[in-house]
Amino acid sequence: MVLINDILHFRILQTLVCLFLLIRHSVNGAGSLTDVTSHVGLSNVNGVIAAYCDFDSDRDTDILVIGTKAKSLEIYLWNVQSQKFELSDKGITFSDNTLLVGAAHSDFDGDGCPDILAQQRTRHIRRQYLYIFIGMLVKN
Repeated sequence: MVLINDILHFRILQTLVCLFLLIRHSVNGAGSLTDVTSHVGLSNVNGVIAAYCDFDSDRDTDILVIGTKAKSLEIYLWNVQSQKFELSDKGITFSDNTLLVGAAHSDFDGDGCPDILAQQRTRHIRRQYLYIFIGMLVKN
């Protein structure tokens, strides 16, 4: 149970970090905050942020999202020219009888490309599965 609480606290911290990144300090003299979610292309994101990583090796932070109904991993790449996140066509979709419950990134094989660890469980039997997707260097 301690592990589950630690994971929940980590997810809450991840969410708070995301919110912090999406709100910038306004220079209007009053010290107020301005919501820039729609200005950076994230207003249509429907899911849970699972990881931040540079998936396309352009030295900008990209976002890995567990998509709607926990069926997919979506990658949002930062576009320097438009100053927005854009949905990549390089995602991962899982079968209908399973739920994606977690994802993380690392360089598991040491090749310099970000890899993805995905945790999945079945709906009714409650079996857990782990998948590692190697070398997901993506370009839009």
